[in-house]
Amino acid sequence: MATINHGTIYVARQSFVVWDGGRMLRFRRGRTTIRAGHHLIEGRENRFAPLEVTYEVEPASAPSPAASSSSTKKAPPPGAAERAALVARAKALGIPAKGKSAELEVAIEAEERSRAAAAVEPVEPVVTAAIVDGGSGEPQDTGPGDDVTG
Repeated sequence: MATINHGTIYVARQSFVVWDGGRMLRFRRGRTTIRAGHHLIEGRENRFAPLEVTYEVEPASAPSPAASSSSTKKAPPPGAAERAALVARAKALGIPAKGKSAELEVAIEAEERSRAAAAVEPVEPVVTAAIVDGGSGEPQDTGPGDDVTG
């Protein structure tokens, strides 16, 4: 009987069927895999072989070419993320993203204030007092400058 190393993944050496809990489970040669320690492998060790990895990860001591090239790249300059955020805000507002960050921030704030002021709707005049006509009893609106103190 073959010995099974726990933690290892095994592949079926041959195709076969197993009944487990009223269910029929199919194992296909070269395709079905199972981890060591699973109850379905017990007593069937000779039907499985350790799975051979085709492409293995290289040891950590030897850095990959991709890792070494990425480590030689320069880090972004300080403030690059903040500048990118300012440029995005400027583009959203239709402002040319030119000049120093401080100047761009002032231009953005001015544009936002301008748009906020333009978004305020004018307020309708409010009736401040009503004069009742002595004969009709109908209120009459007063306009600015009317003397309502009588």
